[in-house]
Amino acid sequence: MSSPLIDVHAHLLPDFYVQQATAAGHAHPDGMAGWPPWSVAAHLDLMDRNGIETAMLSMSSTRRALR
Repeated sequence: MSSPLIDVHAHLLPDFYVQQATAAGHAHPDGMAGWPPWSVAAHLDLMDRNGIETAMLSMSSTRRALR
């Protein structure tokens, strides 16, 4: 039996965060074309499909702009 996987570097992007970051002028986070879609359901589905039992979540690096 294999050990369950743990994702130690996962980001969450809740709607309120994306809205505040965009309002603060961050439409292109970290040089990307825009904010990627994110939801709890989609993240849990990704975890299930890849055998990930636990994910350590953190906000995107743009959080500095929201202080």
